[in-house]
Amino acid sequence: MWSPLIIEYLISSTLGLVLDKARKSAAEKLKDGDTTDEKLRDVIVADLNDIKTKIDALSRKDLRSSYSFLQEGVATLNLALDEDEQTSKNETNGAQNSDRSSRITTESESASGVLNEAIALSHAIQTLNNTSNGRLVSAKESFKTAREDATRAFCNEALSLPDRIMAAKLRVASKILECLQDTKVAAVGCMLFLEELHSLPAVGETFSKHFKGGIKSLVYKDSRLENVRSVLSLNFATSEFVARFSGELPNVRNWPRIHLSTRSETIHPLFVDLDVVMEIFDMEKFQPPENQVISTEIDSWNCHCTNHQGQLLGSYEFDKHVSILNRSGQLNTFCHVRQATENFEGNSQNVAALAIDRYDNVFVIIKFEDCTGNKYVYVLFVFDSSGNEKYERVLKFLETFSPVKCAVDNDGDIIIHLQCREDHLYVCDNNGNFKCYLSLEQNADYELGSFTSLACVTDQKEIAMMCGTTNTSVDKVLVYTKDGKLKRTIKVKGSVQGVTYNDSTSKIEILVRKESIFGKRQSYSILSYNENDEVECLCLPVHRLGWYEKFCSCPAVFIYCNSPGTDFKVIFM
Repeated sequence: MWSPLIIEYLISSTLGLVLDKARKSAAEKLKDGDTTDEKLRDVIVADLNDIKTKIDALSRKDLRSSYSFLQEGVATLNLALDEDEQTSKNETNGAQNSDRSSRITTESESASGVLNEAIALSHAIQTLNNTSNGRLVSAKESFKTAREDATRAFCNEALSLPDRIMAAKLRVASKILECLQDTKVAAVGCMLFLEELHSLPAVGETFSKHFKGGIKSLVYKDSRLENVRSVLSLNFATSEFVARFSGELPNVRNWPRIHLSTRSETIHPLFVDLDVVMEIFDMEKFQPPENQVISTEIDSWNCHCTNHQGQLLGSYEFDKHVSILNRSGQLNTFCHVRQATENFEGNSQNVAALAIDRYDNVFVIIKFEDCTGNKYVYVLFVFDSSGNEKYERVLKFLETFSPVKCAVDNDGDIIIHLQCREDHLYVCDNNGNFKCYLSLEQNADYELGSFTSLACVTDQKEIAMMCGTTNTSVDKVLVYTKDGKLKRTIKVKGSVQGVTYNDSTSKIEILVRKESIFGKRQSYSILSYNENDEVECLCLPVHRLGWYEKFCSCPAVFIYCNSPGTDFKVIFM
C-alpha cells in the first residue's frame, strides 16, 4: 500500500511558509512621540490596524485558499491511493517510495521538499485502477483550484516577496499534482511559473544585493538570504522534476534567468557554483541541479569538445584514448588512439588537439616524435559518433613543435592553427587533405599579438581567434571572414579564458575571468555578442577563482577547479 508519509510531508513542509506573523504595525513608529499627541496617536493606531487587517485579509486570502485546496486535493488523492488494490509489484514500488519518504522527512524543510514529494506521487498515480478514478478526478479539480488561487496570489503586488515566492511554490506544486499523468505539461507550466517569478523586480534586487554586496546588502541580510535560498531551491527541485519525469533532460540554455537590478547582467540559478550554493544553504541538505557534475577523474584535460548530446569529450596530453563524461557523472572511454600506420621511430605520442563537427564526428590530432628525421609528425585520426575509427591522415605540412588548435566548419573543412604561426591557418578538406594556407589580415590599427589561438568557427564560417600578449592576459577576440579578412575586433575587460559559438542564438560567447571581485563574490562572466556587438552578461559567482578553467561549445560546457588537488567541476550549459 502507498505510504501516507509522502502526503503528510507535503503538508507539513508547506505549513510554516504560508502565514508570516512577523509583520509590525507602521503605527509603532509613533510610540515615542509627544504625550500631548496621545489621543491623535491612538486614532492613527486604530485606523492603521484596521486597514492592515483588511489588507492582510484581502491580499492573502488567495494564498490561504490555495493552500486549503491543496490540502483537500492531497487528502482526496491519499484516500484514492490508500483504497486502491495493487499488485505485488506495486506493493514493492510502494515500499520503495515509503523508504524515500522516510529519507526525505529527515531533511531540512526547504522549498524543494514539497516538489520532491509531489514527484514521488507520480509513481503511485500510475497504479490507480478504475475504482479510484472518481476520487482522482476530484483531487485534480482541487489541485487546479489551488493553482488558480496561487496564481491570483502571485499576481497580487500587495503581497511581500516571501509570500509571492510561497505563491510560486504553491503554483508549481499544484501544477505537478494536477498533471501527474502528463508530466511534460507539468514541466512546461513550471517553467512558465519560474520565468514569472524571476522577472519580479524584487527578485532581481534581492539577488543583486546578495551577490554584489554594498551598504544596502547589510540591511535585512537574513531575510534576503532566505529569499535567495527559496528561489534557488525551487529551481533545483523543478530541474530534478524535469530531468526525472518529463522524459528529457532540462534545457538549461533556455532556463529562465534572473535579471539583476543593475545593467544588463543576469544570473542563471543552475549555473551557480556548488560551493556557493552550499554556503547559501549553510550545510543544509539540498538537491543540486542536474546539470552540474563533480569529477575526480578528468585530471586537467588539455583537450576538450562537446557533442550535440551534451556530453563532454576530453583527453590528457599523454593519454592514448579519448574519454567521454555524461551528465550523470559517468566517465567512459570513447575511443582508443593507436600507433599510426606510418612508421615513426620514437615513443613519444601526445594528443595535441580535439574537435567535433556538426555530425558528431570526432577529430583527434596526435603528435609523434620522429627521431630519425629529428622532427615532429602530426597525424589526424577521425572517429564517428560511436567512437569507431574512420580514417587517419598524416599532416605532412605540420612539422614544427607547437601547440595546435583545430576546428571544423559546417562544410566539413578542417581549420588548423599552429600557435607559433599566429598570422596564418591551414585548411584541409573533410578527408584531411591539405587545401590551402589562410593568411590572416593585419592592419595599421591592430596587429596580431604574441599569443594568438584559434577559438571557434561560426555557422557563417567566420573564424574567431583569441589574442593577447600572453596566454594569461588574453583580452581580445578577432573575428575573420572565411578568406582571412578581419571583420571585427571584440575587446573585453578581464582575462579571456575561452570562446565558443552558440549556434542556437548565433552569438559568440566569451568566458571572462574578472580579476576584480563581483562585489564581495568573485566571478566569471559569459559575454554573448551578436553581429552588432550588442552584449549580454551572464554572471557566474564562484567560491574562489580557479587555477584551471576551460570553456567549450556545441553546447557549451564550463570546467573549472579552484585549487590543485581538488575536484574538477563541470557545468553543462
